[in-house]
Amino acid sequence: MAQHFVVLRRISLAALLAFAVAVPSSFGAGTPLPSSPVAPQAQEVGMPVVVSHSIKDLSDFNQVWTIMQDRHGVIYLGLGGGQILAYDGVSWRKIDTAMDVVRSLALDDSGRLWVGGDGGFGYLAPDATGTLNYVSLLDHVPENARSFTDVWQTLITPQGVFFRSYELLFRWDGKTMHVWRPEPKSSFQALSAVRGRIYTAQNGVGLQEIVGDEIRNLPGGDAYKNSIKEYLHPYGANDILVSEREGLLSLYDGQKSTPFPTQADTYLKGHKLYKSVLLKDGSICLTTLTGGAIIIGHDGGLREIIGTADGLLDAGVLSAFQDRDGELWLGTTNGITRVEVASP
Repeated sequence: MAQHFVVLRRISLAALLAFAVAVPSSFGAGTPLPSSPVAPQAQEVGMPVVVSHSIKDLSDFNQVWTIMQDRHGVIYLGLGGGQILAYDGVSWRKIDTAMDVVRSLALDDSGRLWVGGDGGFGYLAPDATGTLNYVSLLDHVPENARSFTDVWQTLITPQGVFFRSYELLFRWDGKTMHVWRPEPKSSFQALSAVRGRIYTAQNGVGLQEIVGDEIRNLPGGDAYKNSIKEYLHPYGANDILVSEREGLLSLYDGQKSTPFPTQADTYLKGHKLYKSVLLKDGSICLTTLTGGAIIIGHDGGLREIIGTADGLLDAGVLSAFQDRDGELWLGTTNGITRVEVASP
């Protein structure tokens, strides 16, 4: 197992002065910063330890599309080829799902790991020897709703487990399977729970809420009708922070959408924003397809950019997950990187 340990050099006084000039002290916490050209090297004030694991010797399919941790601390990676790799900190174990790719993983309150992949979804369950195996739920899906592609998101809610593909949206409550179909010529682009409410989105329609068995359009939600692959997070007392693929960030207040400018906007425009993950301290990790991962503060200020020069195995970051110890895991085409973002 190839491992790479990277600790950035100490930052010079000149770099610190450049950073002081680049970030005016007049900006207070909670105040969005105006968008400005990002100069990563000038703003770099230090980096935590970065440890990368190449998984080329474990699997023929190396793209890490999703990351999750169970109650015992084991890290699970969903890969191309329909494989799940389990890492206990010392050894790796492979779990096959018979799907072509695993796109999403989610852990429920009982400790069960749910799986979404190419044309299917289900969960992991132990056999008589305690070995985890994949159990498909496809038999519970109506026959006329079994034609769908990748399940990009799996969401645990009190109403059941939701699975989102572009073509169909599913909810499994343990007994029955509910299926939603998108509007004509549209597809499902989002699935998030924010403050107990469940949201989805459709291109051509915009942001929507799932209430019971009904999908309802939201006031001002059509601002997102041209957006794809949106991720929603709580922001402040009432707002929702929205990221969209190859776009920028915005805030939705239940009635309208407004831009959320950050100091990373110029960098994001050049490196294709992919996913967003809310971190435990209120900061946000933004993954990109060509420029590594970015961490911005709650106020939109740039904290750091993590790229190949810092230890990433690939500049395209497909997944991000913060574990129970506060460490950030980044999945790329070539493997997995753990970033000690909680380290002083």
